Amino acid sequence: MLPGRISAYLFEPTGQLRTGPFDVAPLRALIARYCSDLAAHMQSVFQDGWPAMDQEVTTAEVLAQHVNRMADELDAVLTRLRKRLQWASREIQRLNKVRHQEGTLDEEDEAHFRRCDRLIKKLKGVHYRRRQVLTSYDPPGTSEGTLDPLGLYQIADQLAMQLVPAVRERMQRIRFLTALYRPPKARRQPVRAFF
Repeated sequence: MLPGRISAYLFEPTGQLRTGPFDVAPLRALIARYCSDLAAHMQSVFQDGWPAMDQEVTTAEVLAQHVNRMADELDAVLTRLRKRLQWASREIQRLNKVRHQEGTLDEEDEAHFRRCDRLIKKLKGVHYRRRQVLTSYDPPGTSEGTLDPLGLYQIADQLAMQLVPAVRERMQRIRFLTALYRPPKARRQPVRAFF
């Protein structure tokens, strides 16, 4: 009866924005029908394990109020999310007009556009976080593979820090003197394996 994801409350099954708010009337009717059963179940869940000094928040009356307000609370949250979605959609439309008129957006407007787009994608359920693999100093064309199938990265990193402390694996240009220099402490002590 009720969707399991936020996107279904805000978007049509076709992917378009809902033209009107999601109707929570069926939930309200269902809660009204089974209110006493829901409140009794809530009481059995919360009252037994609740601390004695806070028992007043798990009384039958308080839990019944929470159950009765559930549909209204859901409606308030959905209204707030819908307003944010509509605002972000309007901002994208406005920025697209600016881009069409001026040919491009300045950095601030471009960043604002990306934030609005991310918000819409997040609410729609299509925004996936990308792992940033490269550091800001390493251009994508000069990177090497980042997979570590054997899990040896930590061992290699510790060994590298002992042998050549100032050189990191993602440095684009290693300073020659740093690479040639091996500190006296490292010369006297054998390298410990971390197996």
